[in-house]
Amino acid sequence: MSPFVIFLDVDGVICIKGKINYICLLYLKTIVEVTGANIVLSSNWRLQDEFKNSITKLLSERNIKIIGFTESIQDERVLEILTWIDQHKPYQWIVLDDRNLLSELISLKISKKYHDKVTPLVRKWLNASITCFSNHFVKTETY
Repeated sequence: MSPFVIFLDVDGVICIKGKINYICLLYLKTIVEVTGANIVLSSNWRLQDEFKNSITKLLSERNIKIIGFTESIQDERVLEILTWIDQHKPYQWIVLDDRNLLSELISLKISKKYHDKVTPLVRKWLNASITCFSNHFVKTETY
């Protein structure tokens, strides 16, 4: 496994308004080629076999390897990503997503809903500064 991981959302990142954007896909391929990163699918596409198989095939045809999928934790994407990081410990990681995960992180920190149900490392991330998480997050804009 590459020590570099990209957590990939599909809608709003490489699928814009219901259609695959091949320019965005080319940018993703370039990032993967330059960094040697592998993909962990954090998108809701991972939850339905038809969509999961479709995106896996699309990326595979471009030599972009999906090495895993985040587990579903009540659509708490930040928690899903941090749990995967805790379990697999990649050296470096980044999140490509159109959701405002920084806002979701703030909500998780305020609610403390999951603090007693997560590992110490995930709890540490939840308690970390927003700046720490934001250094790993690229929010895409949909036009």
